[in-house]
Amino acid sequence: MERKRKLVSLIIALDDMMHAEVACGILFASKIQEDATLYQPLLTAVIVSYVRPFKKSNKLIPLSTEWCSWHNESQKELHRQMIGLRDTAIAHSDSSMHTVRISPVFVSGERAPNLIKTTVGSGDLRAKNIPGILALIRESMQRLDREKIRLINELCPSHSLPDTGIQLEI
Repeated sequence: MERKRKLVSLIIALDDMMHAEVACGILFASKIQEDATLYQPLLTAVIVSYVRPFKKSNKLIPLSTEWCSWHNESQKELHRQMIGLRDTAIAHSDSSMHTVRISPVFVSGERAPNLIKTTVGSGDLRAKNIPGILALIRESMQRLDREKIRLINELCPSHSLPDTGIQLEI
């Protein structure tokens, strides 16, 4: 039962990573700037989807510290920053993690009367970090996929897997 639970947890973690990859891929390919309307919602989707597998949930097994061993310091730092942002600025509104700015709006070089722009930023993850985040997500996906295949082969060798598949429940 514990191996099935681990397999289900890995498959769901891989699905979360795929969602993070899609959102991060959009940020990367579109070169969306930090002040664009879509930047913060997409970055939030990246962070939530990436971090979710590392957090405790009702029935799923969170990814252990073995999944946090990265090849280089920049990946370790990006992982740490995304966990920190999720815990302080995204899942919980810790005001120390947000910057709030109120600015006048200028139209054709003239200050527009009664118009102000407000922006809320969170943390240190900047647009320049997107390629590194995307690489981190893709590496995580490859590692999860290898472990998923190993567990599937252990639990259900290919010669015993029915053509209709099997429903895994935990």
